[in-house]
Amino acid sequence: MNVKTAGKLALTVVIVWFLLAHIGVERLGANLRRIDGGWFVSAFLCSPFIVLVSALKWHEIIQAEAQGLTYWEAVRAFLGGTFFGLLTPGRLGEFGKVALIRQGRLPILAGIALLERMLDVEVLILMALWGVWGIFGPQAFAAVLVVAVGGAWFIASNWLKQQVLSAVLLLTPFKNKVAMVIGGMCAVAPATLAKCAGLRFLACSIDLFQFYLIANSFDSVKFLHVLAVYPLIILSNLIPLTIGGIGIREAMSMYALSFFNVNPETAVSASFLLFAINTFIPGVTGGLIVARYGISARTYTESAPLVTPQDGSMRGTA
Repeated sequence: MNVKTAGKLALTVVIVWFLLAHIGVERLGANLRRIDGGWFVSAFLCSPFIVLVSALKWHEIIQAEAQGLTYWEAVRAFLGGTFFGLLTPGRLGEFGKVALIRQGRLPILAGIALLERMLDVEVLILMALWGVWGIFGPQAFAAVLVVAVGGAWFIASNWLKQQVLSAVLLLTPFKNKVAMVIGGMCAVAPATLAKCAGLRFLACSIDLFQFYLIANSFDSVKFLHVLAVYPLIILSNLIPLTIGGIGIREAMSMYALSFFNVNPETAVSASFLLFAINTFIPGVTGGLIVARYGISARTYTESAPLVTPQDGSMRGTA
């Protein structure tokens, strides 16, 4: 175990200890024992729809390079990426799903996957605006709005991506590979990006409703309150300080829901159970898929765009 991993493990233990000390183990256990099975089963049944919609988004966006990829191959790759994400901070391992696709060039697939991650975060930031206003105030709202507008412009504008990333390219080694990654980020047509943003919003909406159902398995929680805090909880998963985001996610849930007088044991229980049924179980399923199918042998194509440091232009894009 290296120092970095040991540090994350230690911080995970400290945060979990703080949460348990703040709430009380007996109080948390009593809360879990009184869960309403009907509400929770309803929440659990939402999970397959989230996986199917998220995999459809992945299938749509990755076809800019991986022509011929079937939807069920995309589902397998998505679940495999979820497995890799469980093992890495900030769920960065999710990019490993490109290694489970046999079509296309790996650096360009990686660029598309990076663009998809940016799109995912952008949708969450837009969904978080109302909660940021209500919890953190108008100044925080204004700052996040600027980030949201800038992010949307960067994602949608191939010209802006070329200007920013071509400058970055000049400072990096392995220019050939990095240029292909940049080419992947510029390979997706605007109409496809819009469609994928809609699919991401749909998946997040189902996930939000699922969180609402889980929270109401313990106490009566208003939907508008869940709407305010859900994006903040999911965004906290990106903070790469603990193993699998454990503790940070639950702490954010407890903090944000406290503004709406939701008791801490309900907030922590709901956040943890959402992770369990939406990330851990699909991740374990993805691990079985990786064990069964392994890393795909790659079939190379010649259809993808490439940004070159000489002219910064794109070729072959929609």
